[in-house]
Amino acid sequence: VLREGPLARDIPQLHPYLGDVADLALSYCHPKDILIETAQGFGLSLTRSGFYPYCTSRDITPGAALNDAGVFMAGPIRTILVLRTFPIRVAGNSGPLRFEVTWEQLAEESGGYIQPEYTTVTNRIRRVGLWDPGLALRATLACMPDHIALTFFDYWRPDLANKTILDADAFGRIREVEKELEVPVTWVSTGFGSIVHMEAKN
Repeated sequence: VLREGPLARDIPQLHPYLGDVADLALSYCHPKDILIETAQGFGLSLTRSGFYPYCTSRDITPGAALNDAGVFMAGPIRTILVLRTFPIRVAGNSGPLRFEVTWEQLAEESGGYIQPEYTTVTNRIRRVGLWDPGLALRATLACMPDHIALTFFDYWRPDLANKTILDADAFGRIREVEKELEVPVTWVSTGFGSIVHMEAKN
């Protein structure tokens, strides 16, 4: 399919972030921070999902991310694993989703706070599931992160939406995740733009 949508080069605001990958690789040899973000969630690739043909050709391990970016693996690397409290998949027959629930159920349980999410390109309602500790552990073992960023915490606790001060119960739930995965939860998102830096709270 010939893609006709805008590319990064077509958006002036993104021009400062564009460049030759070789220059990026060269700068990687010197004291300079580089942030590389993967293109999708864990467990969707041909090598990781086990659910062919409901998979993609892309993997999201740190090594794969560096390779996709054209950056060789050298120097210090810090990996941040971003986890959603409620995993999602695209609409339709997109493969298994453990603990799948309906948006209607989540809306009812959250007092109407949680509403359906839509895919970016097709604008179709995403599928959603409850927290899957097994999937989170698999992602952790595959990526060996130094830190975890736990997003959509407000789905667990709607009363903490957009709050940056958490209560004892919230800290207890976060500690449970850390115990399950044996990795520190360093950032917690309670809403769009609302981030709790856990290291600063300790």
